[in-house]
Amino acid sequence: MKRIRSATPQKMVDRIKSYPERGAVMRTTRQLSITLPNDMADALRERVSRGEYASESEAVREGLRALFARDRAVEAWLRTEVAAAYDAVAADPGRTVSAKAVRDRLVAEHSGEE
Repeated sequence: MKRIRSATPQKMVDRIKSYPERGAVMRTTRQLSITLPNDMADALRERVSRGEYASESEAVREGLRALFARDRAVEAWLRTEVAAAYDAVAADPGRTVSAKAVRDRLVAEHSGEE
């Protein structure tokens, strides 16, 4: 009986790596399984049933896009405004006000003094 040789693991890896080069279409999505609390799952299904979204996946994608946009906005704020304020205080520590001074001023303002 003649033995049939299979491809070596390295040849298989090389073959798999070559697929994109031969024009194979790569999948642009990935299926995930997630677990949600009941109230979130119900709210998600309700939005889909009302027609706000075509599918639960579409709603989750929209939520993730909003989350990523918020994260980018926070990062931009930290890089610009917060970093600039920190640099200004580091350059001139005399510009700071103690927590006690802020508290005393707030107490005075709320008690009608000043």
